[in-house]
Amino acid sequence: MQEPENLLDSEDVEIRREAVERLKGVISDDSVGLLLKAMRDVSWRVRKTAVDILLDDYPVEAYINGLIALLYIDDNAGARNSAIETLIKLDKKSTPFLMEAFNTQNRDVRKFIIDVLGEFRDKRSLPLMLDALKDEDDNVRASAVEHLGKIGEPAVVKALIEILESGDLWTSYPAADALGRIGDKKAIPSLVKALSTKTLREPVLKALAGFSAPETLKDIVPLLEDKSKTIQEETVKTIRSFYHKGVKEGTIAEELRKFLGGRVIEVLVAHAWSAKADVRISAILLDL
Repeated sequence: MQEPENLLDSEDVEIRREAVERLKGVISDDSVGLLLKAMRDVSWRVRKTAVDILLDDYPVEAYINGLIALLYIDDNAGARNSAIETLIKLDKKSTPFLMEAFNTQNRDVRKFIIDVLGEFRDKRSLPLMLDALKDEDDNVRASAVEHLGKIGEPAVVKALIEILESGDLWTSYPAADALGRIGDKKAIPSLVKALSTKTLREPVLKALAGFSAPETLKDIVPLLEDKSKTIQEETVKTIRSFYHKGVKEGTIAEELRKFLGGRVIEVLVAHAWSAKADVRISAILLDL
């Protein structure tokens, strides 16, 4: 085992990679240590070879603590990224280990763990995700909100609504997106209310587009004349979603005329010349 260890310190990338290759099939604690060392290498080829051997030759228990330890290295992005990619490849096998490792003072590691767990959509991690909504770090909270939306568990809707209504813009933005992904109609009143907050209008419109509830049109249509062109365009696309999801043309046209009166065509034609294809197509389609 001494020879591969020495070769791992060579300045030649190919020699280091071959040294790692020689560890394949050599099942021992020493070889695990060397493979984890190779995951710190500056070359992605060396790191990938080490990862492949760990995944092929060893049970997760043999090296997962070493992977988690790599998350703490703040001066080697390659090592951290390789560890994260490996944890994701392990999928739900790593859930209990990551949940235990979340109890750390290192906020970056807590965020990494939430990001990895979020990829699994493993309902076993829901209690941890919900606790992370109260984390002292903004990034950890925002990441937990985002991934709860991916899990799509209706049980988290209440917590996400509370975040949306909290006024914490850092987490309200992803909360709106998450509620749209989950699609529970209980969120609609809170989403409509959130349209009054300028910085939340874009994600809220996207979420409401997913629901396409006719009763929300009266709150959405006025944003066609929002001061922000981005919001105007998002509103056009949102209303188009209503059309595609079966809301009657007459219902949409009535709400447009009710707010815009005789200016309906004028407003829509302005967007029909947009350089953005999705906006242009939406405006043309709504020229009912």
